[in-house]
Amino acid sequence: MLMTMVAVGATAAATLPTSAQELRAGFRAVAGYQNLDLDYEFFHDTHPDDFSLPNATVPGSAGPTHLGRLNLAAIGVGYEAPLGRSFSFNVDVGGLLGGDRVTERAANDIDPDSPNLLYSEARYGFFAAAGVAYHIKKFYVGAGAQLAGLYVDDGWVRSGHDQSQHSGMELVPTGGPKIGYMFDEEWSLEATAQFGHSVSFGVQVRWRF
Repeated sequence: MLMTMVAVGATAAATLPTSAQELRAGFRAVAGYQNLDLDYEFFHDTHPDDFSLPNATVPGSAGPTHLGRLNLAAIGVGYEAPLGRSFSFNVDVGGLLGGDRVTERAANDIDPDSPNLLYSEARYGFFAAAGVAYHIKKFYVGAGAQLAGLYVDDGWVRSGHDQSQHSGMELVPTGGPKIGYMFDEEWSLEATAQFGHSVSFGVQVRWRF
């Protein structure tokens, strides 16, 4: 699919006026969407108040919760600089918002009328990315690498309120190809495919200021 997009872009670029000579260094704002596979699992202890449940003192006895694919809004800033006439280098940093929350019944719960619930959630984080691109008139193709960090919180749901057992930052390193289109010197649209332990992807609008 990506190679087809690159081929179509290169063919269409032949009918457009050249813009390679218009590459210039500058800061830019970035806003878009990222789909990341966190692939995170946490084994919960039994809540201290539930000491009568089976294996209550065994670590992880309440069972696991799992966070998989996250849909995230990405907002940040970056810097782009030309490398000769047709190549450019960029770095971007920003925040991630959205994510997901899962709840599961405790594995050792024996009360059918009042279930003991576990939760895990990842709602926000950060990203830092760098890449290079080759510009073919108004189109460009390239490759980049990204490190995303998602803040994850795990715990128990008690009387409708969360009680945290564990929290921390989970890192997701990825890398892969990108393709973009420059509407003018200020605005561009970019799509990325990122590979790590699974395939992730994103779409971003970039505004040079």
